[in-house]
Amino acid sequence: MLLREPRKPEPTESFATLARAVDCVWEGPARPQPGDRLAADTLNLLKGTAEVELANGVQILVEAPAIVELLDAGKSVLHRGRMVARVPPAGAGYTVDTPKARFVDMG
Repeated sequence: MLLREPRKPEPTESFATLARAVDCVWEGPARPQPGDRLAADTLNLLKGTAEVELANGVQILVEAPAIVELLDAGKSVLHRGRMVARVPPAGAGYTVDTPKARFVDMG
């Protein structure tokens, strides 16, 4: 019988950085601090304002209360709250889905 070494889970690839957090109160397991690298995750911001910079240069400003799901550098889902995105030419095509609409930066 051949014994195999247990498969190690691959590390989750980060594609964003929490650039700034002003008076932030987070709910759930994700409680990032400024400078933390972020991978695909849902951020539940109960209080404060957070700025996230994606690898493609897109800057997202989130105002609480908000629930934002970071899927990858090209797409996010705003489940609740307010969000503003600044999209440079390298981020063209960045998409934000909401319960009622889809926003796509056309460059």
